[in-house]
Amino acid sequence: MSGDFLAYLIHQNAGYNPVPESADSNNKYLFPNWCQEVYGWNNKVSDRGLRHSDNLHLTRHYNCDNLVIPTHRFQKPFSTDFEFIRLYTHDVPIARLCYAMWFIKAHSILAPPWPERLDRIRAIRTRKDRNELLTRWHKWKFLAWRERVHTEDGWDARHYIHNYFTRYYYIYNHLNSNHRRGYNYYDVADLLYKSDVGALEEQLNITIDQKILQNYTERNRSMLDLHGIDIHSNNFFDQLADAVMDNMNLSMDISNL
Repeated sequence: MSGDFLAYLIHQNAGYNPVPESADSNNKYLFPNWCQEVYGWNNKVSDRGLRHSDNLHLTRHYNCDNLVIPTHRFQKPFSTDFEFIRLYTHDVPIARLCYAMWFIKAHSILAPPWPERLDRIRAIRTRKDRNELLTRWHKWKFLAWRERVHTEDGWDARHYIHNYFTRYYYIYNHLNSNHRRGYNYYDVADLLYKSDVGALEEQLNITIDQKILQNYTERNRSMLDLHGIDIHSNNFFDQLADAVMDNMNLSMDISNL
């Protein structure tokens, strides 16, 4: 969520391929997937990551000097011609805020899987798990299966919301935020929620629109209030579960896709 919004902010500057404002009713910025038009990838990048030649080809295709490509893939830098940025946070309440926004804006929304993920589901060896994902699909169930965050009694969305945060924060955020040569690191607690954008502006020689940034962070906080979620509360995970449970319990049959 934060990466797509930051990419949108950066693309408001000259030299970047123009991107119109595309925030939906949940304040989710739907940043373009540049690679889909060129390579047909459903993900922002392929499973093998990006190569130097991919970036050159993309900027030529879109006839611009610069493109931002947000991705979950944390790959080794491959060229000093490109800037590699890693977003993370060591601020637990802000990590909770981001976690809640992920569920509210995307992860609790029922939608079919992209083809690569569907192929992986069909290849699951355990029939019980494979049938559950194919006949009662919801995207959270795939991560629950992959990360083994489901109970012996079955698929429990509330259990998943409580327990996936351990991986979200401590593994994918903390352990993967060890400084890797060639990357510039920005804590979203400072960069976005304290508007400390000076270092990023200097790195990329850009200007961040503070009005858009402030509106985004204020709307995120308002959404928490709307759903009765307090990121400082001991009941945070139950509050989040209560807010998204109706969506999380929906399912669809994808066996014939």
